[in-house]
Amino acid sequence: MATISIRRDDNGMIYYDPPALTLGAGDFVVWANKDPQAAHQPTLQGKPADWWMTDQLPSFVDGQPAATSPAINLVGPNGPTGATITYVDGLAPDGASGTIKI
Repeated sequence: MATISIRRDDNGMIYYDPPALTLGAGDFVVWANKDPQAAHQPTLQGKPADWWMTDQLPSFVDGQPAATSPAINLVGPNGPTGATITYVDGLAPDGASGTIKI
């Protein structure tokens, strides 16, 4: 299972760590919100905020574990491969984006 961290840089810009990821058949991905300033809700670019998950990931609180999304299976064991998808924050879809190759 792969984890993508949602972070904020020193200039206040949101970014994903790592910004690009490759998943194999049957792999899952989760997002962890490590941004202490805002909630986030990763979604497939062009889709509503609740496309993958119904709840926002609350902002990070120092000394506590980061809120994480449910594990999302983008490629079933016999699913397609070779595609690259782009995801964004459904709460700020014009902000940072990341890619997942499946």
